[in-house]
Amino acid sequence: MAQFPETQDHIRVGRLQPFVRAYADALVPLMRVRPTSRDEAAALLGAGEASAGEARADADATIDGLIHAGFAVETDGRLEFIAPETVIGELAAAQLEHEQRVLGDLVDLISGLPELSRAWQLGAAPAGQEIQGEITQGADTAMHRWFEIASRVPPGTPSAVLPDMGWIHEHVIPMIGNLQEALGAGGYEIRYLFHHSALDRAEDREALDALVGIGIRVRLAPRLPSWFYVDQRVMTALPTTWGADSPVGMAMIYATPVVHAMHTLFESLWATGVPYPQTSDGWQSVLELLSEGKTDEHVAEILGIGVRTVRRRIADAMDAYGTTSRFELGAAWAAGRA
Repeated sequence: MAQFPETQDHIRVGRLQPFVRAYADALVPLMRVRPTSRDEAAALLGAGEASAGEARADADATIDGLIHAGFAVETDGRLEFIAPETVIGELAAAQLEHEQRVLGDLVDLISGLPELSRAWQLGAAPAGQEIQGEITQGADTAMHRWFEIASRVPPGTPSAVLPDMGWIHEHVIPMIGNLQEALGAGGYEIRYLFHHSALDRAEDREALDALVGIGIRVRLAPRLPSWFYVDQRVMTALPTTWGADSPVGMAMIYATPVVHAMHTLFESLWATGVPYPQTSDGWQSVLELLSEGKTDEHVAEILGIGVRTVRRRIADAMDAYGTTSRFELGAAWAAGRA
């Protein structure tokens, strides 16, 4: 490829249209003869050495345009013409590089379209701003906002950690019909993770039964760091004070990295829980309660079973873990959950 002086300002293909219209006819005679001086070139363009005025000015403008486009180089008064395929090839390569950059930018923008669309659907920010989060105060407001968002953007995997059952009694059970309707129409399932203490009171167990009855998956776990909500497709809701037992003030966050991080945390906590109602073997929930220091009698009362059933399930667990004592069973069970 021809080497051009560093000071040469080459015209990109996208800027050549005016030049082509003005100078294309001049290229044919000049390329055929390839004059070595400006005067010779001007003569071929109809403006000889003796010419003056407008004709010579037009010829010089044409020569300058050819130099500017890269079809000729002028050094110390000497003209050198470059093979047209070389020039056009260079300009085409430059334009292709430009188009690739534009296409790459467009692909990047298109790849972000789903996230931008969700932000548009979710929020009510001023035009040109993406919604990344909002603060709500009051549990009633939070519930109504959830239903509003769900009506705009269908939930994917709505999941909540709730160390305290009070919020369920006050704000979920009274709206359980609406929740059941939303579940039926939405084609998704809700997961709630509660603390094991939810088994201690009859009214809490009734609430758990009501949740399970409309299709919500429930698990019980021994250690929950705070309440929070996450839907990997849409958003996460975090307490304004981490460690709170139930929603009062909350931040609804739509930023994807935060949502994904909270989804990962939820999944790790969900894995520590046992299903409610109890699975057929039953001994997982017994071991969970025993690990909290409860007696056989207390476990039986919480689970609504007899003490003999509790001890039989402990024996089943010992068989499953291949242990011969409760101490060995506790160690093996804890190691399996670590």
